[in-house]
Amino acid sequence: MGVTFNKISNNPSDAIKTIYEDHFDRLFSYANAITDSKELAKDVVSEFFYGLLKNNTDLSQVHNLEVYLCVGIKNLCLKHLKKLPGTHRNSVLLATVDFVDPQQVLMGNELKKLLDNLIDDLPDQCQLIFRMSKERGMKNQEIADELQIGMGTVKTQLRRAQTKLKAGITTHYKESNADYTPWRLIGMFLLIAFGV
Repeated sequence: MGVTFNKISNNPSDAIKTIYEDHFDRLFSYANAITDSKELAKDVVSEFFYGLLKNNTDLSQVHNLEVYLCVGIKNLCLKHLKKLPGTHRNSVLLATVDFVDPQQVLMGNELKKLLDNLIDDLPDQCQLIFRMSKERGMKNQEIADELQIGMGTVKTQLRRAQTKLKAGITTHYKESNADYTPWRLIGMFLLIAFGV
């Protein structure tokens, strides 16, 4: 993310606190993907930043902040996982940690928030039918029966919802001018989460 720490603050402690506030959610998601434990993930991120503060670490020479933070979090996760009782589950987590791509974890969380916002913006009937189908797992006929509407209406509203979601995501990433837009990941996420 290439942040210049001197622009944030001349005081390394203030810079670290600002970075903590700006990156906590993303790093927590990454640690959670590695440890499969929200409690441990929260502890890892807090411990990592506490260590930086305690040592009064000057991060002004760090060229790639995102990489630095992710590597530090990953290493601390590994340290904690190795301390846990030697269950099969922990050995599986340790064996697969190198395959956890922080970019995909962070992108997945960003996509989830974006989709939640887009679903909230759907027209009332369209949103209701979409949620009944995708969140409650109801079949089209069940939705039609419960809402006392025709099957054609259910299918039309689901198609409209899917079209609006695809368009919303495409527009978001085109407008953000992101250097890295993982279209394959976006497509997989839509297919898995919403059958879009």
